[in-house]
Amino acid sequence: MRNKRRMIKDFILNHSKISIILIYNVVTIAVLYLFYPIIPVLLGYFPNFLDISVKVGASFNLQYLSIAIATVVISNTVLLIIFRDIGKWKESIEKNDFEKIDKIRTKCINIPHVIFIIQILFVSLVVIIAGALVMTFTKAPMIVFMKIFTVAFSLFAVVGVLSYIFSKRVFTEILLRTYNGQGLQGIRINLSKKIFLQILPLLVVAILFTSMLGLSRLMEEKGNLVYEICKIQMATEFKDKTEFKNIEELYSVLRNIKVSDAKIGFFTVLKKDGSMTTSDGFKPGAYFKYFAKNPTQGDRIYGDATDVQGVVRDVKVDGQPYFAGVRFENTSDRTIAFFLVALASMLALGVIVLYFFSKTLSNEISLIAESLDEIAEGESVDLDKKLVVTSNDEIGDLIIAFNKIQKREKDHMLEVEENQSILVEQERLASLGQLVGGIAHNLRTPIMSIAGAIEGLKDLVKEYVSSIGDKSVSDTDHREIAKDMVEWLDKMGPYCSYMSEIITVVKDQTVQHTSLVDPDFTVDELISKVDILMNSELKRNCCTMKINCKVDRNTKIKGDVSGLIQILNNLITNAIQSYEETGCEIDFIIQKKENRIEFIIKDYGSGIAKEVKDKLFKEMITTKGKQGTGLGLFISYANIKARFKGNMFFESEEGKGTTFIVSVPVNIDSINVDELT
Repeated sequence: MRNKRRMIKDFILNHSKISIILIYNVVTIAVLYLFYPIIPVLLGYFPNFLDISVKVGASFNLQYLSIAIATVVISNTVLLIIFRDIGKWKESIEKNDFEKIDKIRTKCINIPHVIFIIQILFVSLVVIIAGALVMTFTKAPMIVFMKIFTVAFSLFAVVGVLSYIFSKRVFTEILLRTYNGQGLQGIRINLSKKIFLQILPLLVVAILFTSMLGLSRLMEEKGNLVYEICKIQMATEFKDKTEFKNIEELYSVLRNIKVSDAKIGFFTVLKKDGSMTTSDGFKPGAYFKYFAKNPTQGDRIYGDATDVQGVVRDVKVDGQPYFAGVRFENTSDRTIAFFLVALASMLALGVIVLYFFSKTLSNEISLIAESLDEIAEGESVDLDKKLVVTSNDEIGDLIIAFNKIQKREKDHMLEVEENQSILVEQERLASLGQLVGGIAHNLRTPIMSIAGAIEGLKDLVKEYVSSIGDKSVSDTDHREIAKDMVEWLDKMGPYCSYMSEIITVVKDQTVQHTSLVDPDFTVDELISKVDILMNSELKRNCCTMKINCKVDRNTKIKGDVSGLIQILNNLITNAIQSYEETGCEIDFIIQKKENRIEFIIKDYGSGIAKEVKDKLFKEMITTKGKQGTGLGLFISYANIKARFKGNMFFESEEGKGTTFIVSVPVNIDSINVDELT
């Protein structure tokens, strides 16, 4: 069963254009079929209307079928034009024609809304204009226009809503199949507006249907009542006299017939030729003329609908057989006015309720969407603050699910922060271990020098001890020995200072700063420590690093100097390793750009491959094989963003070298006033 459904679904998608047009046609034909028995009732047609319509002129069936065929033909023509490219989505995917795919996706989003609006608003506007013109020239009563408008609007509204719902599934499936990471496309309609636009037409249809059916039923009952009253009065008036000299004498009798709240008129019909005369200039329609010659129930006639009816009786005028009739209209201006006020009130109430309902639903979902967006964008958000469940429905389920996701996100963030701290510390220690290895090599020279000086001092001390009491050793000799000792001590001093400075720098790199006060440091301090820590690595690889500081070295930068040193050292190490052989040149440039300091590490090595460029800063990637972790640049970028509110970017060309730029905000208070002027 599942495979069969899958095959049907694939077939529909592979023939999406035909499938969508077929959906619109099936919905249209189905609605036309369902409306067929309802329309005569809604329009208030008289009994046996379908049979009698054939005798009077074009039958109702023929008229309805003609309208249905015209509607289907026109709609299909429009749909074929609108959907001409929809079916090419699969071909566009195979050709990687992304521009064509974007156009198809935009159409899939826009077209259902456009057709929906055309079917309801445009068609309704056309009906209103056409009805107004017909009423103006034919002087038809308002009730006729209202009935026609109700039928037309209801039919197209139901077709519009149903075709939108069913076709949207095909459009959505095409959008799913063509998705390739695109952002928002097409016309944006808020959820509240979608609900409003889809439910409002059906609400209007329901109110119009209920009102018009109720009005038709009321008119039918009123017509039956007026008919009985007129029938009784005519029987009374014509009880003793059925022959008249002329029409005026006949009308004088008919004028005695009166019914409250019903517009009355009189007419006569000559039986032999069916000619009709009226007392008030009434222009009978085709059905009224037919019934005037062929009354139903023996004495009852109808107009084009039950709104106009009449009662006839056999009489003679100047010896000629006639039908003498009373015409009455069921509808009145007061009834129509009351109906319109009630209808407008119901519509207004329905619109207000629907608007606030859709708005409330949209706001609840928007609240969840905004909270999710804050989490996705990494904005400052209180992950301990839960959304309140205010309803026991799908919205409530969604809020509960969001709260669960938020808790998972909080736990995940804590775990990520913990893991990141561990990774940062591991990378820091690994980097430090590499530096210490080089520094240990450099410390051998001062240590050996100090050791040699100590041995020299030992020899001088022994010589001095042996000279004590020796009268052959003069004061001058003692001074020479002391002078030699001082020389050895003077040699040891710089070596000790050098080692102390190295130890201090290494210690600073190993200690985690926990001070509550935001630390700051100078550019000079940073350059000195980078130079000390990287000196051994540069020498071991026979590299030279040219430092070009274009800013005041006393400029202060807020942040942990150890963190920035680690980042720059990592970039310098990468620059060294970018050369395939030992012996290289590296430029270390410090410059000011607006209110930021830029630290530029530039090499002239092998450059970065394109596949690696796209992944830098986004994931942990290394080109050093098992010797690399991929943490360096990834964590450096994260630290610059998080701890210094700065940025890191690069430029690279294979075979020509790479330039990394670290940009951090500068402490404005520390900038030399002369620089600003």
